[in-house]
Amino acid sequence: SSKAAIHGLIAALKDEDSYVRRSAAYALKGQSSEAAINALIAALKDKDEDSDVRRSAAYALEGQSSKAAIHGLIAALKDEDSDVRGSAAKVLEGQSSLSEPAIHDLIAALKDEDSDVRNSAAYALKGQSSLSKAAISDLVSMLDGDDEYDVQDVLRKQPRFYSMIESLDIQAWKHIWSFWLKLGVHNDVSCYEFADALYVWSGGIRYKIFTDPARIAQFRKDVLDTTG
Repeated sequence: SSKAAIHGLIAALKDEDSYVRRSAAYALKGQSSEAAINALIAALKDKDEDSDVRRSAAYALEGQSSKAAIHGLIAALKDEDSDVRGSAAKVLEGQSSLSEPAIHDLIAALKDEDSDVRNSAAYALKGQSSLSKAAISDLVSMLDGDDEYDVQDVLRKQPRFYSMIESLDIQAWKHIWSFWLKLGVHNDVSCYEFADALYVWSGGIRYKIFTDPARIAQFRKDVLDTTG
């Protein structure tokens, strides 16, 4: 029976042959039974001598949205093997409403030494239906890092980013403005005042970012300080 076959595959995840373990993990992809998912999570967490087994378990969890599966994938973002971390991040691209702790770990993955991990983490973050103010603030603080363009891509997918700029602190403004200055060399980005409000034009879209005269004046001062 199919149930017996699944039990056989679950048992094969502990076979002494790593090829058998990898094959069993791949074969369990798409299985929604609690037993299959739990077995894959265990294989993902297990410090198997063959990292391909953990990587296969991560791929097999694609499309699974249970808290346990997501938790296992998030934990794998800290695996010692970059291929496992990259696989976990890649699978998380399909999730659009991750928890705040999961978002935090994905943001941390943007600093991973492996570019594939960073790229997949960025795609997973861009796919989120919404990000909290805390998450956006964390991303803004990374705008002066090595992967600032990935960070900007994530922020641009979040409409609330522009609406909350006014409420951010001065240091955050400086991060944003410094990045926009660099971005504007090769992209259509501009910032201007009109009708008692401050706007930014980015990617062919105009966003209102400031309406408080005092905040506009402060932003103008900070911009002048940043640009010298």
